[in-house]
This record gives sequence, structure tokens and C-alpha cells, in this order.
Amino acid sequence: MWNQFEYERKNLPHKFVWTDGVHLVHPWDERKLHEFAASIGMNRDWFRSSPYPHYVLKGKMVGRAWRAGAQWTTSRRLLELFSS
Repeated sequence: MWNQFEYERKNLPHKFVWTDGVHLVHPWDERKLHEFAASIGMNRDWFRSSPYPHYVLKGKMVGRAWRAGAQWTTSRRLLELFSS
């Protein structure tokens, strides 16, 4: 059966992060997630490793993330991605 997330993991450039407007994630590379977060001025204290590696977006950080190139997705898709 075709798995969209496995396809994306293998075939898409691994230089982007995703957000649902609340969480900021990079599904395959935690180091790149930290680099992206630092580039938009996020504090490392906002990082959470459970239930999956992510930063919590608040206030103006949502807009900064989108302007810096974060890809929009749904909360459901994030959960599906990290549970696959």
C-alpha cells in the first residue's frame, strides 16, 4: 500500500519544517528543526521532545515561521506522521 509520509520522507528535500499553527516540527531531522527555530528567534526552552520533537509556537512566532518558509499542515497529519 502506498504511504504518503514514507514517499515524502524519501523524495522531498529535507530542508523544510511543518506547522499546524501551534507546533513547529521537522519530521526527519531534529537538528534542522533547531536551526530553523533559532533562525526565527525561538528560544530553545520552547522545545519539547514528547510526544514528538517540536517547538510550541506562540504569538508572533506563528507568522515568523510561515514567512520563513514553514509548510502548513494539520494537527491530524502531524500526529499521523509521527505515529507511522
